[in-house]
Amino acid sequence: MKKLLLNSAVLSGAQITARALGFLFFLLLARLLAVPDFGLLLWTISFGYNFYPLADFGLERLALRWVARHPQETPSFLAKLLPLRLWLAVATVVITLLAAWLIGVRGQGFWLLFVFEAALIPANLLNIIGAVENGRERPWFAAGATLAMSFGSGLFSVLAAWWHQPLAVVLAGYLLAYLFLFGFLLLFYRLPHWSWRLDWQFSRQILGQAWVFAVLLVLAVFYLRLPIILVGRLLGNYWAGIYGAAGKFVEAGIVIPQGVAVAFFPLSARLLRQRHRDLQKLYLRLWLGLLLLALPLSAVFIFAGRLLVLILYGSRYLPAVPLFRILGGAIILFFVNALPGNIIHNSDRVKQFLPWAFSNFLVMLVGGWYLVAHWGVIGAAWAMVVGEAYGLLINNLFVYQILRQK
Repeated sequence: MKKLLLNSAVLSGAQITARALGFLFFLLLARLLAVPDFGLLLWTISFGYNFYPLADFGLERLALRWVARHPQETPSFLAKLLPLRLWLAVATVVITLLAAWLIGVRGQGFWLLFVFEAALIPANLLNIIGAVENGRERPWFAAGATLAMSFGSGLFSVLAAWWHQPLAVVLAGYLLAYLFLFGFLLLFYRLPHWSWRLDWQFSRQILGQAWVFAVLLVLAVFYLRLPIILVGRLLGNYWAGIYGAAGKFVEAGIVIPQGVAVAFFPLSARLLRQRHRDLQKLYLRLWLGLLLLALPLSAVFIFAGRLLVLILYGSRYLPAVPLFRILGGAIILFFVNALPGNIIHNSDRVKQFLPWAFSNFLVMLVGGWYLVAHWGVIGAAWAMVVGEAYGLLINNLFVYQILRQK
């Protein structure tokens, strides 16, 4: 338990700090850019991030579980994973651009998406190394990489905006920061010998095991960013900027439960196989702890939204104030919904959860489309509440069934 708390503190601390830095940089960008330009920037990042799980393809979750159970074989495992991650990233860039073209993204929007998505290639390699180290319950690498990636990309982007550079140069900050960090890694981190050539037998085997995680991750990431994508396509860049102003607070807040969930994953993988009663008790304690942590943050959203907008964004973003009040309820659901995935992903019933995960995605997509079309940007915030409430129900019912079987 002490080691779990230490690892959770390291990862959560790094992610909280990184999100705080990223959030600060986004505040600066919001003030430096016009609202429509800020909205286009957020839409590009949101759409591009939706496809990042394809490049991961569930391998980070699989690596966490595999390394936790087979630590002695980690170097050879990582050497085979790296080229696979490289080619998955390249394929994902192509798929993202094709998807954007099919929904009508052209001109500046298409070019901005290409610039942002190119950063995925070095990021995909950095993230899998961090996942492997975390699986060995050595979270310091992942923590350091998280901080460096956030600070570097944010600094480059803000400087570009400060010097009145085009949006493409602002987004290039992600690529420059990740390439610099990966170059630093090659010099100072002991990577196992690897090449760009794929081990086809290993790749087929590992992808066959990981595809379920990939589907779940794709659904989860698309789900989180569906509101701003719908707002951008249905209402335009201005309202995407308004929604993004409130949405960034949510993204910054949920890093706390995400850090706890990542640290909890290796331990839950072991307890689910051997000591299920201990897992039940630990899950309940963490769930209640996250609920208590969420309450004061929710109160800030509900009662201090206007003050936050005026101080941090300025009067141009005052239309975002009602969104804070609605998302104050959603943040509680985000906190308590962070843990069930650990039990589900580590169980032998993860494939059976796919229809339920897809149903959650459909609730957000159909409900969000209807609510945004009829209620505007307010509907996007309510779509998030509805989606999270439905997720809370299905996730915990499924976890209950898993733990009851044991």
